[in-house]
Amino acid sequence: EITANYKENRTLHFIQEVTLNYAYSTISINVVKQTIVMFLSEVLSNALREEETNINLYSYLETALIWLDTHNKTSNFHLFFLMNLTKYLGFYPEKKNSSLYFDLEEGKFSNHIKSKNYISGENLIHFKELLGTNFDILNRLKFNKKIRQNMLEILIQYFELHLSGFNRPKSLAILKAVFE
Repeated sequence: EITANYKENRTLHFIQEVTLNYAYSTISINVVKQTIVMFLSEVLSNALREEETNINLYSYLETALIWLDTHNKTSNFHLFFLMNLTKYLGFYPEKKNSSLYFDLEEGKFSNHIKSKNYISGENLIHFKELLGTNFDILNRLKFNKKIRQNMLEILIQYFELHLSGFNRPKSLAILKAVFE
């Protein structure tokens, strides 16, 4: 929490008081968690354009980062984080998922290919698994390196299709190297 002296006609503002709600203890000393946070911060800076207060989004970010800080098995966290971030950005995939394809452009499951941007087969199975996950069962996802990289590419493509001006994160290569 920050209490600041903000005046529109000034370029220099003053912080009066700062209160820390949670002191992160493992993110700063764990290279994998640092890499995840670096990647997610780049995604967030690319994806968030709003300036008005969004308490639900803030609550999600706070809850997710505290979860990351307090858990050891975090290899699928970034995938879960990105999937759930789409809820707050307005393009969360529909839940009806008994279909053969997922259209990335429409954000819907379908039994017919309607665009060139779709997923099917094993990628669709893993996408559905990720879609049905929450913090409590995140560690039950048994994604290997290849599955994780495929899901990450799909999610980045999904963001690119739904957020105009979204740039592919430069830290993506670092994230992939850490999870090799």
